Amino acid sequence: MALEIVGADERADDYLVTLSFRPQGQFGGAPGLQEISIAKEGNVAGRRVVRLPESPAKRRVPVPLIGIGLAVVGVVVAAGVFAAVRSGGNESSSSEILSASTVVPATASPVVTTPNVPVVLPPASSPGAVVKATIAPAASAAMTATVEPPIVPAGLEPKSSSTATRSPATERIDVTIEPSKVTLEADTSQELEAQAVGGAGQPLIDSVRAWQLSSQAGVTSQDGVLTAGTKAGVFAAALQVDVSHGGGTGSATADVIIEPGPLDKIEIQPASVSVFVGESVQLTAVAYDRFDIVIENIELSWESGAGLTIDQTGKVTYEPKASAGLPSGLVAWWPGDGNGEDVVGDNNGALTGGAGFATAIFGQGFRLDGENDHVMVAPDPSLNLRSDVTVHVWAKRTKFGGQHVMVVKVAGVRGAIDVPTAFVLKFSGSRLSDSGDFLAAGFERSDGSDVFLVGPEVTDQEFHHYAYVRNAAEHKLFLDGKVVVRESFIGGPGDTFDVSLAIGTGTTLQAVNMFAGVIDEVKIFSRALSDKEIRDVYEDGSSSGGGAYEVTVRASYKGNERVAVATVDVE
Repeated sequence: MALEIVGADERADDYLVTLSFRPQGQFGGAPGLQEISIAKEGNVAGRRVVRLPESPAKRRVPVPLIGIGLAVVGVVVAAGVFAAVRSGGNESSSSEILSASTVVPATASPVVTTPNVPVVLPPASSPGAVVKATIAPAASAAMTATVEPPIVPAGLEPKSSSTATRSPATERIDVTIEPSKVTLEADTSQELEAQAVGGAGQPLIDSVRAWQLSSQAGVTSQDGVLTAGTKAGVFAAALQVDVSHGGGTGSATADVIIEPGPLDKIEIQPASVSVFVGESVQLTAVAYDRFDIVIENIELSWESGAGLTIDQTGKVTYEPKASAGLPSGLVAWWPGDGNGEDVVGDNNGALTGGAGFATAIFGQGFRLDGENDHVMVAPDPSLNLRSDVTVHVWAKRTKFGGQHVMVVKVAGVRGAIDVPTAFVLKFSGSRLSDSGDFLAAGFERSDGSDVFLVGPEVTDQEFHHYAYVRNAAEHKLFLDGKVVVRESFIGGPGDTFDVSLAIGTGTTLQAVNMFAGVIDEVKIFSRALSDKEIRDVYEDGSSSGGGAYEVTVRASYKGNERVAVATVDVE
């Protein structure tokens, strides 16, 4: 094999040596070319076979011969390099360039080892000189060759570039989490996905992913399955994924939003409350899931019983049901709302003794202690009712036994004359005995004889509606809207034009038969109200009077509906 160095160049990082080679004795055809890159640190950075030699007759060159030639070149160059390095030659000399490394044969041909091959290498005489090497044939024509795989120094691979390749820079990885905001219910799970893209824009499918999650937000597996905690809220950047691929890394974060689960219960706060006439109270409904997480902005539906009004914010108001307009025949009406005024006429009452006011069915009523408290109304022709009449009140008793008058139009005994009674509504004994708690009502004729009705006993301390109705020759006694006694009579009441009307006492002349408790809404009519009218009056008051009422709230959330009830005490 004939070798010839046809080029030697110094570059920034290495020396490039170009060798020409052809089979021994062949002079026609193009020779083969090989380039060898020798780094200035002294190692072979790479080599490249530019072309193989061609014979004039285009004969295929046996592969073993090429391998033998290249192997010999490696030995020759190695020997020259070693000699040059040892002799300390000029580094700029082309012949000394070969001292930088050992030439490795091309991987295109197997390595052939042969013994005792003489090598003739002329000395380099001057820089840039062409060095010719001739391989002398072995003494024996027979050679035993062993074919082995190419030997490549560790870390060196053939390079197509004429310069050595430096270590690659760290790859930048862009990472995104899908979805970018993770929203889920408490104690539920969701599978996540991280998208990783390399610096050249290519997806990195086989990259390594490591998931992390703030403990307050829950837990996550390394497969990207997030299980939410049991505390609602927005956890900013609580989720993180780190991605690595080769020498590159990247990371991304996402917010975790935990919402309450399905509705589990609802509570009204306060659960029990009192409200006064004409006043309001605010109720609040609070909804929870099974982890007692408060559910915000839930849709509520409020309801209340008759007599209470409630809006959809939970505001409760006690507004008694009032009849539309004034009924016909109403000649006097004392509501007892903080004064003794007659609200439909001029028959104002005067509070006597220690009479005061207390909460009643409609606002306030007259509060009487049963000792000397009463209300006195001066005589007036409008109250001298000798024919049809209706008297009704709301009253609550606090003392029992004996006679206790609610309303009366009478003077009692004046000298030797028993002044007649136009009407009376009271409690007394059975058939006018001095003791007992029977409801009674009636009148006295001009001669002083009594025409009375006696009804049932009333011994509780609750508000009741009492009414006395006289119509022609019949009169009736009502308790809570129902007729309890009905009788006919002969004659009529005497004239009471000059006597007063009293509320809470038995006579206008002296304080006897005093009533203890609260009397409310005293009304006098100059006609007989029908049974239905009396019943309506009672229902108006009973449906909006004092007592306990229920308020209900309904809520629906994520398919679950719940109901809560609160108690409102009207005072």
